[in-house]
Amino acid sequence: MSKWDDFKKSLGNFADKTVTKTRELTDTASLKIKIANKEADRDIEYKRLGKLTYAKLKKLEGHSTEELTAKISESLEKLDKIIAELEALKSEDDERKAAKEAAKAAKAARNDDDEELNTDTINDFDATKSEESSDTASV
Repeated sequence: MSKWDDFKKSLGNFADKTVTKTRELTDTASLKIKIANKEADRDIEYKRLGKLTYAKLKKLEGHSTEELTAKISESLEKLDKIIAELEALKSEDDERKAAKEAAKAAKAARNDDDEELNTDTINDFDATKSEESSDTASV
């Protein structure tokens, strides 16, 4: 295989790695945004619960607590659902990180030799290019 073919292959591998890394970063960012949104939903629900509780207690003055209890229970159920979704997203993020690390370790073990070859190929290409430039300059 010629040096030019090696260089093209190295360049193709670099492009593939770049696309893969970009996709990983996009997926990670998307997951982080989902987690942040769920945390914001949780905080909003806590705030609603606090406002509701305060308003009802202020108005209560001898009235039935059943209505207040029902509304608080409903709010707590929503809150529990949001927290469960948040935990699922965080678990998904942890699994993604673990899979990414495992893939990175396997790829590193597999590509140690390829990386040395790619660096040598690029260096050889640069040296050949320099020799051609000096040959052209002397003409």
